[in-house]
Amino acid sequence: FFSYFVSPLCCPHGPVAMPEGVLTPVPVFVIKTFKARADGSPTDAKVFINVCALDAVGRPVTQSGGEVTDRMLDDRGIDNLQVPIHVGPVWEDKDHKGEVCTVTDVVFSSCVTDRCTAGNLKQHFQKRVADLAMQFVEEDNQ
Repeated sequence: FFSYFVSPLCCPHGPVAMPEGVLTPVPVFVIKTFKARADGSPTDAKVFINVCALDAVGRPVTQSGGEVTDRMLDDRGIDNLQVPIHVGPVWEDKDHKGEVCTVTDVVFSSCVTDRCTAGNLKQHFQKRVADLAMQFVEEDNQ
């Protein structure tokens, strides 16, 4: 994982303000996927998406921009919320077999990623965070 200069965050309704500077995200889990062909079928080219946490990333908000409490997250998950996401730069690396792969970091608020590792909605958060991460990486790299 790398520290990098923070740029505006991706959010469904435009960039989200965040403090400037060099920040180091905390690793949470890794998604292994593959690049897709034009028809959507997978290639052999591996892509690793490092899902990370950073307190500087904003908390999710309601569709109307309202604050989302911890209790709301614990009771309802993140469906129908605006979830700020930062997609870092893409780089080439080698996997454990020495094969070339593509890697990127996707950073969420720790209030979201903490729920990927514990809590009664753990599976919901893991799936939704993985789906959002892959969606934003794909959109960011088209």
